[in-house]
Amino acid sequence: MSYIGRKPIKIPKDLKLEIFNEKRVLRISSKSYHIEVPLSKGINAEYDDKSNLLKVTLLDAKYHRNWGSTRTLVANAIYSMLRRTGFYCRIELSGIGYRAWLEDGILRLKVGYSHNVELRVPKVWIDVEVPKPTVILLRSFNQSRLYDFAMQISNIRKFKRYNSDGIFLYMDFLEELKPAGRGRNTGKSNNRV
Repeated sequence: MSYIGRKPIKIPKDLKLEIFNEKRVLRISSKSYHIEVPLSKGINAEYDDKSNLLKVTLLDAKYHRNWGSTRTLVANAIYSMLRRTGFYCRIELSGIGYRAWLEDGILRLKVGYSHNVELRVPKVWIDVEVPKPTVILLRSFNQSRLYDFAMQISNIRKFKRYNSDGIFLYMDFLEELKPAGRGRNTGKSNNRV
């Protein structure tokens, strides 16, 4: 039995729900935007109009492992629809000659390879701005698609902590810089007396 899976989700009145149990999709929409959340196999969603509660129900006991995570995905999608500003991600390019620019829905990156790297921006889900040649700003209402696209950009040139070189993400988590010069060659001893 999942303690998270059986918790009902309170739906605000300004959101509209459509449940397609045969297609295994739950659609959450507001006035200007919508998100579709896939439902795992063996799990259905039931909405009660009177109490404005959504229950994620389990059809078969062998699928109980996906019950809590499916309910959490639905709750996160509802939360992202309630955030009026959406989710943000800032990406910085740090390195000699590293640049980014946006042309006709294609993000072009010059990050130390012999060729420019081109990424098509999914216009439906993500807004991209390049205010400086070394800064990329991403904004979306769908948190998972935003972070997937940000990680796709980051994987082009991994950030090297020791020389502060590469593509650096500022999201909910931050990569820490490693201090340079700690250890044998600095003349300082790590042994306590």
